Amino acid sequence: MQSFGSQLWDTVFAVQALLASDLCDETYEVLRRGHKYIKISQNPSGDFKSMCRHTSKGACTFSDRDHGWQVSDCTAEALKCCMLLSTMPADVIGQKIDPEHLFDSVNLLLSLHVGAETGVFASFTAHGLRNNCLSTRRGIDFLLSVQNEDGGWGKSYLSCPEQRYIPLEGGGSNLVQTSWAMVGLIHAGQAERDVMPLHNAAKFIISS
Repeated sequence: MQSFGSQLWDTVFAVQALLASDLCDETYEVLRRGHKYIKISQNPSGDFKSMCRHTSKGACTFSDRDHGWQVSDCTAEALKCCMLLSTMPADVIGQKIDPEHLFDSVNLLLSLHVGAETGVFASFTAHGLRNNCLSTRRGIDFLLSVQNEDGGWGKSYLSCPEQRYIPLEGGGSNLVQTSWAMVGLIHAGQAERDVMPLHNAAKFIISS
């Protein structure tokens, strides 16, 4: 089966791994090239309405810009990379991304996000935000309210077309969704308030 590949997805995690490895002094050229690829992979606006598509301005795809299909996870990870790289000197990692392009990515993510009341997983809202933020608090409350008895989280694909939270059939949990929920709660400081939801989630992952 042929596909567009996973160039952007692979690049953002490779860049994040290098940044976390304390090997930046040895990998500046790789970071520079990765940074350049991420920046040129961001989608322009396009005539999305005539094609009955959701806006893709500011989005990143799983592979490259020619693919054209916006992916929230890929956009969020690319945004994270650009923000991390923006803390480094431009003469080392190249020209920093235009702030307007960062805003485009944030707007795209928000347009794909349905609030906690309607039940789409809110881990990206909690991820990296401070606890005194109303959006973070709502995201935390939502995640805790829909955690399953087995410690995990699970959301049906029907949540997307229905624009509301629909649990997996039979109340089951999904490893990927559980992992993302844990990431959101950890970064939102859940361990400092009540660590048991995280312990239960970790037990589900380990036992699966």
